[in-house]
Amino acid sequence: MQNAKVCYERAPSDELRKLLMPGCLLAPLIELIDRQIGDLKLDVHFRSDDCIHVYLGLTAVVKLRLRKRGGLTVTADKYYRDCARDPQFFRRVWSDADPAFGKALDDYLKHLQDKNIVHPRHTRKEGTVQLSWSRVTQPWTPFDREARLKYESLKHRDETMKTFGGVNDAFDELELIAKSAKTRWARLKKTGAKVDQLAVDSDGRLVLIELKSGSTGEYYVPFQLLQYVWEWHNALDTSPKLWEKLQTLLKARENVGLIPKLKPSLTRAKGIRAAVCFGPDKRTETVKERYLTVLDIVNKRRHLPAGVQAIETWTLNKHHEPEKL
Repeated sequence: MQNAKVCYERAPSDELRKLLMPGCLLAPLIELIDRQIGDLKLDVHFRSDDCIHVYLGLTAVVKLRLRKRGGLTVTADKYYRDCARDPQFFRRVWSDADPAFGKALDDYLKHLQDKNIVHPRHTRKEGTVQLSWSRVTQPWTPFDREARLKYESLKHRDETMKTFGGVNDAFDELELIAKSAKTRWARLKKTGAKVDQLAVDSDGRLVLIELKSGSTGEYYVPFQLLQYVWEWHNALDTSPKLWEKLQTLLKARENVGLIPKLKPSLTRAKGIRAAVCFGPDKRTETVKERYLTVLDIVNKRRHLPAGVQAIETWTLNKHHEPEKL
């Protein structure tokens, strides 16, 4: 596994990009970023294998795929598929030149809106926070969500994660603090999931963002993010083409109008920045104190990769604008 590579293949093909340009068949998908269903606007993202997912909060109301043998298929998370007025919208293979697609998409989304089908559990708390932070342009511009690196095998990933000394040392320190505390702390776990958001800041740095609602006992979040920082730092260092893949994805979103043109764009030499981002901060004083304890340990120089600055904490103020804590 010494020469194993890590991938991130989410950029669309030239064929899919052309279909998304103004006046083309899939242009209505780009326009969905301004469409609201219930309390939230939609969030459009590229996925691997020439797929596009349209999110409403935490769930996908549309999952479109451009097939290699021609045509388009559409699905959605099961909850929305079951609620569709016209199941044929999901069952048929759409021609990539079918003029009826745009109207069928519009009818489906209107049905979700008019029948009040959206369930609050899909949109409240982290769903709302996800959307709010997806629309900021300062202190960074988000360009992807639920980001997971692809390894050659689970064994490759597990072996890689075990090598991060900074993570292992921080874990040991935090376990000692939790065990010696006068009041009970939650059990600390090492996780391996998705980074909530990827962004690029005004210096061209890649930003890894972990989102939390700000209303529950989320004091281990900095340690969770530390694991992602090490994982991405290692992958970007050992798989140089990963920067190119991220840049291609970023440019694709710029070109079709999903994000504004960025200056500067993503710059490898600038490295990684990391932040925990809350919604309106409603945490208890106990949770805040524990969070700061965890953050202080995580941000010790020996626990962070070389060249990575301390993990930041941000919240949304009463005007729903980013504010650094």
